[in-house]
Amino acid sequence: MATAENVSEQTKQREWLRAMQIGEAVSNCKKLFACGVFSDGGAGSPMFEPAVVFLLINLNDLLQKADDSGHRVTFNDYIGASAGINDVTTLVNKCRNAACHIGSSESNIDTNVFKFTVVVGEVPNAMRIGEHIYGCDFADDIAIFYGKNRLYLRRHAQRALDEVVENLAKAGLIKP
Repeated sequence: MATAENVSEQTKQREWLRAMQIGEAVSNCKKLFACGVFSDGGAGSPMFEPAVVFLLINLNDLLQKADDSGHRVTFNDYIGASAGINDVTTLVNKCRNAACHIGSSESNIDTNVFKFTVVVGEVPNAMRIGEHIYGCDFADDIAIFYGKNRLYLRRHAQRALDEVVENLAKAGLIKP
C-alpha cells in the first residue's frame, strides 16, 4: 500500500528526473549549435544529418515538456500552409517523427519520398515537385525538408530553443 511518504518520494524522483532530462536536452541542443556542424560548410559533413536528428529529438522533447507545463512555443513565422502545422512545436514534432521513423508518411509529397533534403542559403526555387516549389528563402539559413515540411535551422530550430528555454524558466523547470 502506498503511503503519503512513498508517494511524495516518487513525486520528487519524477521531478528530479524531468529536471535532469530538460537540462541534458538543453545542453545537447546548445552544444550542437555551438560546434559548427550547422554552419553552411557543416551541411556537407557526414555528421550533419545525425546532428540534425539528435537536435530534433532533444528539441522536440523540450517543446513537448514546455507544452505539457502550459508554456507552449507558438511562433509560426515562415512555416507556410502545411496541413495540421500551426506552430513551431508541431513543425519540430512532425520533422522529428519523419527523421526517426523510416516509414513515416511525414516524408511524402504525393507519391514521392522527400526525406532530409537540404538547401543551403538563398535558393527559393531549388526544387519543383508537381506545382509546388521548394527551397530556402534566406541567405543566412539552411532549410531541411521532410516531405512538405520545411525546417529552418536558424529561424525555426535556434529560435525555438531560445524560446523554449525562456518558457521553461518561466515555468520554474530550469534556472534562467
